[in-house]
Amino acid sequence: MIPSTIAAYTDNYSPPAGSYTPFSSGDMVQEVIEQYQSIHNRNFFPDYLEATMKNKRMDGRNDLDDSLIVWQDDKVLLFVPKAQTSQWELQLMTKPIKSTSFPGNVLETDLATRSSLDNGMLKAQQALAGRGAQMVTAIEYSKRLTLKSGTQPLIYCFLPKLPQSPGAFSEAHLRFINGHYPEDFAAVCRQSQSDAGDNQK
Repeated sequence: MIPSTIAAYTDNYSPPAGSYTPFSSGDMVQEVIEQYQSIHNRNFFPDYLEATMKNKRMDGRNDLDDSLIVWQDDKVLLFVPKAQTSQWELQLMTKPIKSTSFPGNVLETDLATRSSLDNGMLKAQQALAGRGAQMVTAIEYSKRLTLKSGTQPLIYCFLPKLPQSPGAFSEAHLRFINGHYPEDFAAVCRQSQSDAGDNQK
């Protein structure tokens, strides 16, 4: 819903002094897509999705789970990002339609995808609450409505505030403070999902 340009004013009485392009967090995602395409001549998110689905542990251990996936259906994927910018981060991402075309904003999703997004958001909150999160910040990374390309999925990022956690100061400086492997966190999130299901019976 962010316009492509906004009039720039210097005060409340003068006419516009020009215009500027407003910021959207989804623009950063599009920038990565463009840079990846220019370097590798490939679309970023099909490769990213494949790498997430075929993940291997960085510690090389074969006796522990190597999955980053917390939950998925045929429309969306809830997972732990390999490189976390926050302690215990989860991401929810739309899957491609017709192999490479991703729904990039809510207007591009059908009713089934919106239902899957709602379900994924609930499962993310349940998983984090089961780990002791007391507050969760959710950020939407959506494609601009004027962008016609299907290379950018709709992404929701869930950043929990945990008891005794370093908190937002370290996260804002991108210090990547984590005391766990992402695969292990995904495993405990799946356990939280199982516990939440048992409690609802």
